[in-house]
Amino acid sequence: MPQNPPYPPNPLPEGAKPTKEPMKYLPQLSLKERDSRWDGIRKKMLLARIDVLVFMGNDAFWDMGLANLRYVTQIGPKGGAHAVFFIDRDPIVFHSRPHMNRPTNYHLSTQDWIHDVRPMSGVPDVAAAIKDAGLTKGTVGLVSFGSAIITTPTFFHGDVLNYEKELPGFKFTDANWVIEQMRLIKAARISNPGILERLVIWVGNLLISVGQKTRERVTVPRQTYLDSAARFTA
Repeated sequence: MPQNPPYPPNPLPEGAKPTKEPMKYLPQLSLKERDSRWDGIRKKMLLARIDVLVFMGNDAFWDMGLANLRYVTQIGPKGGAHAVFFIDRDPIVFHSRPHMNRPTNYHLSTQDWIHDVRPMSGVPDVAAAIKDAGLTKGTVGLVSFGSAIITTPTFFHGDVLNYEKELPGFKFTDANWVIEQMRLIKAARISNPGILERLVIWVGNLLISVGQKTRERVTVPRQTYLDSAARFTA
């Protein structure tokens, strides 16, 4: 791939830029929200001594493997994407093959959080961006798929091996917890809830209790899915 940033690697007419027309028809989160999320993530990175985050978004578990990537970038393509998130500079997203970035990547037209979207030709391109940022050693935090449902982070083993090969001077660590904490703890007031928050929590706990009792009433050990569904709908 031609190394001639800014991307895409193909020439554009002078003055040409991605259209923003699709943004009129898509939900958008504010730049203030972006800055709040990025600031919180960077503070956690500093405390954990993580130099850079590498996001490996994929369509695991019905596309939930894209949730962490989307939370940080507003980009969550079905085909997956990787991204690097720095402490001192803007993130970079790597998505789709070069021929699908002509004339520009579509995600430059659907959001305004990320301005650097590059073709994804493989892990070496992502690793090169980390080196180009002046990082030659340190700690890379890996972020992929993890949630309150699937609590064990899921990494594609081949990707991890390739990053270890391309970045030999770095230590690698699971950093899914950084994004999970940001997604679950929205504000300080939620950790010290008021009357409205307490009411919502109480209603949520009640619904959980009702659901558990219903499940226990209509299911038995080793009962087939069809039997359970039939009893629920009866």
